[in-house]
Amino acid sequence: MPEGWSSISSGQEYSDFVQTDEQLAVCGLQSIQDLVEESRAAEGDDSSNDEAEVEPEPVPSFSQALKGYETVSRYLMSGELTEEGMRSVNRFGQILFKAHTKWARQPTITKFFKDT
Repeated sequence: MPEGWSSISSGQEYSDFVQTDEQLAVCGLQSIQDLVEESRAAEGDDSSNDEAEVEPEPVPSFSQALKGYETVSRYLMSGELTEEGMRSVNRFGQILFKAHTKWARQPTITKFFKDT
């Protein structure tokens, strides 16, 4: 029996009873979530600000996208590609060009004849 426990009797005051186990070591398992929250609180980490600071990657130009498509096409065509695979590669190229023509519009002729 630990020291001090034998001195507890029913006639003691509440404050004496509460202080009886002050020297006992108290420990417990922490969950990973508790550890993460404790770590963030200690570091002052605010994840919502971190997400706001991340800049999106710039959209590649059509020429960069076309170079990437050509690289992937050459790689796939160098191996044993099925007929269905070849059609898929060609279909992807068509989608790439269709997207480019949708975004790249020729200016109207009136744009060149502005009042000076």
